[in-house]
Amino acid sequence: MSLPDLVGRTPEDAELTLKKKYPKLHYHFVSYIAPISKNEMDTKDIIWLITRQRTVGDNVQEFTISPFYRMSD
Repeated sequence: MSLPDLVGRTPEDAELTLKKKYPKLHYHFVSYIAPISKNEMDTKDIIWLITRQRTVGDNVQEFTISPFYRMSD
């Protein structure tokens, strides 16, 4: 099965795409926060984005998500 590249998208956006186009696909999200930034995060300006996408089993995808500061408009 060929899946779209979802790196750089929000988990919510990725879920909508996966549920719509790949309803039988199983997937899960794993969060990763760099140790140096754990104490410095101001959660109100954070957006979670997919930083890694990989196949971990038959019909199973794993997405690693990490926090990034929201860019101002």
